[in-house]
Amino acid sequence: MKGNSLDLARRAYLLRIMGLGLGALAMAAVLWEGATAWWLWGLLLLHGFIWPHLAFLRTLLRRSALRAERQHLLADALLGAAWLPLIGFNALPSVLVWVLLAANLLVAGGPVLLAKAVAGQLLVVGAMLLAGVGHWQWQTSAFELLSCLPLLLCYPLLWALLSYLGADKPDNGELAIEGGPASIYPMSDWERLVELRFLQCQGDLAAASIILLDMSQARRRRGEQWSSTQMRQLANILALQMRGGDKLGLWGNKGLGLLLPGTRLDAAVVIAERIRQQLTELSRDQGQLGLCAGVAGFSPALRDHHGWLAQAELRLSKAKEAGRNRVVAA
Repeated sequence: MKGNSLDLARRAYLLRIMGLGLGALAMAAVLWEGATAWWLWGLLLLHGFIWPHLAFLRTLLRRSALRAERQHLLADALLGAAWLPLIGFNALPSVLVWVLLAANLLVAGGPVLLAKAVAGQLLVVGAMLLAGVGHWQWQTSAFELLSCLPLLLCYPLLWALLSYLGADKPDNGELAIEGGPASIYPMSDWERLVELRFLQCQGDLAAASIILLDMSQARRRRGEQWSSTQMRQLANILALQMRGGDKLGLWGNKGLGLLLPGTRLDAAVVIAERIRQQLTELSRDQGQLGLCAGVAGFSPALRDHHGWLAQAELRLSKAKEAGRNRVVAA
């Protein structure tokens, strides 16, 4: 697992440990005040304190950390719904747990993932009620209210802190675009954005495209490789063709990747051609510049974002084999 994916797994691990641990405390208060079978305490122990570690281990073994966490969040939602009839749909803990689960689902997969989870939760709750499992006791006592406060106070703060520390921030070094509407992301961060976009497209079948730009053939008049200064100049020109939601990042050796959400393949080819023309204009002043671009659109047939990137890399290789200053999309 790459470093960026490992960071994601660790953040999810910390949130799940705190969320389920403090959630189990809230559930335990309701169970304590009712006549509760011993096996329910065992299930609460397994769910609240064992499941987070099992989920983390599974994430480490999976190729895609984002995909694994989406699956784990769906499991969290279904397991959380199963507790609602068991605690009598007690108002405060039931609403609190559901809202926190729903917030995580929205962040990870948007309304589509939330809708899938809600449908599953309704099926779980309906099946339990039809089987005669559960009861109704919606009133929340003072003791139960106090048991919910640690979850209500601590979990959102931890979530906000981890979101701040792990935000997709561009490199603060010399590769930030000066005066442009975007910044260059480090390669690992940009790939993570591609993975997230791929998963979102899988959920709602939205359009998106990738453009990989190779400037390994770029030379100054004296034959040296372009420096970081020239790379910034190129990036600023790329930024002129970018919209607010587009993401530019480092890719490979002296290459750049451009993620275009909501853009079909034909429109992405037009953007790539515009970029090529802009760089051709730049080369008149700063020496010959060879630009090769590979363009790939999202397809539901793709297994994961690695296949999407591989498709763009294959087309980039075709462009390089055919000669400089070319865009290939097939």
